[in-house]
Amino acid sequence: MMATDTVKTPMSETDEKSRTAIIQAADPYFPHTFWRAVLLAVTLALIMLGFATAISVVFDVGTVSLFHVVSFFVQGAVVASIGYFGRGVRIRNLETQGRIPKEENL
Repeated sequence: MMATDTVKTPMSETDEKSRTAIIQAADPYFPHTFWRAVLLAVTLALIMLGFATAISVVFDVGTVSLFHVVSFFVQGAVVASIGYFGRGVRIRNLETQGRIPKEENL
């Protein structure tokens, strides 16, 4: 085996935790973990619900029904899940930009 050859070994649990910490430090507002995605979904749903309530009060367009509440939470969940499942692309972008080291360099 030559000195330039690299041997890919599976990352240990501590390496994986430190990699997650590096990623979250470089990109703190992206939903890289499941719980951040859940928090993003709930936050988006509450913001949309607040806007809908404000519009219905100001312009007297009626009430915000249970259907609206559920649809806002579904929309928030869809947006957050797209971000969560697209985190691989975001991590590749961070590696390309040099904001985090590439996985094989750890």
